[in-house]
Parts: sequence; C-alpha cells; structure tokens
Amino acid sequence: MPDIDYLLEKVSEKTRIGDVRGCIDLLEKALASLPREQNPELWAILHQMLAISVACDPLGDPADNIERAILDYEQALEILTREAFPEVWATTQYNLATAYRSRIRGERAENLERAIQHYEKALPRSRPLRPSPRTGREPSTIWQQLIHAASGASVRRT
Repeated sequence: MPDIDYLLEKVSEKTRIGDVRGCIDLLEKALASLPREQNPELWAILHQMLAISVACDPLGDPADNIERAILDYEQALEILTREAFPEVWATTQYNLATAYRSRIRGERAENLERAIQHYEKALPRSRPLRPSPRTGREPSTIWQQLIHAASGASVRRT
C-alpha cells in the first residue's frame, strides 16, 4: 500500500513539470490505496484532481477522457457538498459544466442543458440573475435559445 502523502508530493512534482500522464498514474494509485470510508474528503479531492488531469490529458481518446472526467467529478460531488465545502463544490460544479459543454458523446442539446445546470449551480447565490441590459432577457432564456439552436431548432426571438 503506497503512502498517500508520498504520492501527493509526487503528483505536485509532476504538475509543476507538466507531466499530465504521470499525475494520472499517481492519482490512480492513490485512489486504489485509499478506501472512500477511510478519508472521504481526501478521496473526493483525489477524484477531482484526477478529473482535471484526465480532462487535460493530450493522450488517449478525447471522448473517453471527457467521459472519465465527468464520472470523477460526479464521484467527488458525492462527498464535496455545497454545505460542507461551498467553494470546492462550486469549482467542481463549474468544472463538471465545462466537461459537459465539451462532451463529444450524446446529444449536443442535452449536453449543453446539463452544462447550463451545472454552471448555474456554480454561480454565487448572493446575487440574483438579472436581465441583460443589452437584450433585456434573463440569462437562462438566452441559454435555452442557444440549446435549441444547437439542436437544429429555430431560435425564437422575443
């Protein structure tokens, strides 16, 4: 069983030199040696770090990399709740939204809809969404029109 602290130190070194593949290998080893129940928060952070690394991996199939990143972000969010870790939760929601926006598999409109849902979750709740001064429309209305346009439907002008 590898020492988690040693693996994290090595991940940090690999990150500094831009060795994405090395980071992925070390994070996988760390996750294999750390049961979720032993340290749920660290387990979730490792999944988040793995998702970021996999999403940036220039090797392998881009579609597979995005799918894997989505799964790792979702696993991280099982532990990293909004109540317990608000900033990390929001960042993970944002990263998950970006992964859905970039997703190659599945229906484009559905992927964009999921991306919007996660982007909206990542928004700070201290300020309500306001209509755009330029268009007078609510942001979600504009986003919905973009989804319809991406799926081949006509864009409704209001």
